Amino acid sequence: MDIIIKNLTKLYNNTVALTSLSCTISHGEITAILGTSGSGKTTLLNLLAGIVQPTSGSIFFDNKDIANSKIEDRNVGYVFQDYALYPHMTVYENIAFPLLVQRIKKDKIKEKVFQYASLLHIEDLLKRKPNAISGGQQQRVAIARALIKEPSLLLLDEPFANLDNTLSQELQEEFKVLQKKTAVTSIYVTHNRDEAISISDSIMILDGGKLVQKATPYGIYSEPCNRFVADFISKPPCNYISGKIKNGLFMSRENSIFVFFVQLEGKTYDNVTLMVRSEHVSILENKKCEDALYAYVESIKYQGDRSLLHLRVGSDMLRTYAPNDVVSVGERLCVGLNQNGLFVFESSSGVRLC
Repeated sequence: MDIIIKNLTKLYNNTVALTSLSCTISHGEITAILGTSGSGKTTLLNLLAGIVQPTSGSIFFDNKDIANSKIEDRNVGYVFQDYALYPHMTVYENIAFPLLVQRIKKDKIKEKVFQYASLLHIEDLLKRKPNAISGGQQQRVAIARALIKEPSLLLLDEPFANLDNTLSQELQEEFKVLQKKTAVTSIYVTHNRDEAISISDSIMILDGGKLVQKATPYGIYSEPCNRFVADFISKPPCNYISGKIKNGLFMSRENSIFVFFVQLEGKTYDNVTLMVRSEHVSILENKKCEDALYAYVESIKYQGDRSLLHLRVGSDMLRTYAPNDVVSVGERLCVGLNQNGLFVFESSSGVRLC
């Protein structure tokens, strides 16, 4: 099912939770919604589910506007962060509950419960109650319960946030395989950038109730529309050097460093910020440092197979990776910036210039 959202707005007592949001979500895709707390992520899910009604705007499921339709008329499955399982029911009864409400025949319910329990590897837990199984198993039960009604749309609100990192990654991988098998259009809310990139076909980034950018994970990473998106999708945080552009050349305010940008050739900006991610900062031999930067190692963070260096360049900080034990704190290094990994933002607005 394709979803088309047009100018969707939700107010709570004159507080804007979501404003003029428009986008299209394609059939069979997993779309991740990223954003800070209060950005409107859960509000958007609740509007799609019919838990709350919009102040204005339209939501189309295929060609039908369902913005003001009842929950039961939308055929939506919802997986909550806290699982929301019924503690007095067995796993079997929890999974079967949506079909019991629909008064499906018992034989059909039994067949469906075993089908989805098998898909989620919980067929041996059907006689237990939620308090007798682990958090990861409870999450599988919640997903099975959402899928058993064969929804046209599956909504997930930070479904793996309460799990430890190893189990979370395991379930993420299993969910992606399961989703492709069922081909259900899925929308997934998360704070976790790594989850969004690894699971989704597309990512929506919200800020202050507004949709800032929607693109593939690669598109969000490689073509951020502004500094907020670049910051949000980057790990570790992006590196920034303040300066200006004159006739297509970037000049750092403190270091008189020039970098040529074809995209801004002939243009001048008095207040810009140069961004480069850590993976695009490299340590050079001193003999190659004529057109690069000198930096001092301020701290080193060991990260297993490599180290994250914090480098001081004037009043600016650069982060980069290096093999373990090749540099020491206080050492002076020559670093280069990969031209393909550089972005320029207008400092005041954060809008990307190139």
